[in-house]
Amino acid sequence: LIDGSDDNSFHLKFDNTSNLGEDSSGNDNDWTANSLSATAGVGNDLLSDSPSTYDDSGNGVGNYCTLNPLTAKNNTLSNGNLQISSDGNWGSVLGTISFTGGKYYWEYTHNGGNYCYIGLGLATHPPDNYPSKTGSDSWALLNDGNMYFDQLGGSALVVASGVSIGANDVVGVAVDADNGKLWWSKNGVWLQASGSPNPATGADAVFSNIPTDKALTPCNAVYTNGGHFNFGQRAFEETVPTGYKALNTFNLPDPTVVKGNTGFEAKAYEGTGSSGHAITGLGHSPD
Repeated sequence: LIDGSDDNSFHLKFDNTSNLGEDSSGNDNDWTANSLSATAGVGNDLLSDSPSTYDDSGNGVGNYCTLNPLTAKNNTLSNGNLQISSDGNWGSVLGTISFTGGKYYWEYTHNGGNYCYIGLGLATHPPDNYPSKTGSDSWALLNDGNMYFDQLGGSALVVASGVSIGANDVVGVAVDADNGKLWWSKNGVWLQASGSPNPATGADAVFSNIPTDKALTPCNAVYTNGGHFNFGQRAFEETVPTGYKALNTFNLPDPTVVKGNTGFEAKAYEGTGSSGHAITGLGHSPD
């Protein structure tokens, strides 16, 4: 924020975690932060997000995924659409970013209570279906430790980890959409009924049926409880597996069409009633 009125000017970068209101203009017009916290954890208000992507020599910065309020069926969102709570009815909420291919990691910190689904779905997942509901084509870890895949038009496949999710536990989600694999972790320990699961090596995935040619998105639901998500806007609580990235626009694959008007554009013109009328001023050459 910049005020250009000489001695009253200030430049707030919000990059000093011990003094969020520090003025960087040289005029010492510091502000006092009120009800803002830079303390690590779910209460941290100092989050990374940028409309223009750039390489920070870490996980890259861009617009980060949040929970999409337009799909929040019977779930209430708050705190920048990263916190979720239930109104006592079933439903789902999807993420704001979908992806096809790539390796991504995000976390959920549980507040406690029963019936919490943390998972993945097709971008076409109907919000009135909770994850793991039969016919919803989604993958989800329930807080009782069972991990579900429900196939559209089929029956549910259940993998029991034997480990339940309680208050303040951190659930990690690792999706390898290049090879169709999915894992969950609890407080940094990867879950599975058997074997030695490891997303970094691709070993012992809970499910290996993730489509590599369809758009995927985070898919979650809570019932009479809630929690807080982190898609990389703040530091992750647990170690990110090697090769996996935060879910933001910097880390998405380069689009096939970089500029939309090279493939599609609307053009208004006045008809002449004769043949051979030239349509000009477009970013491409229509056939």
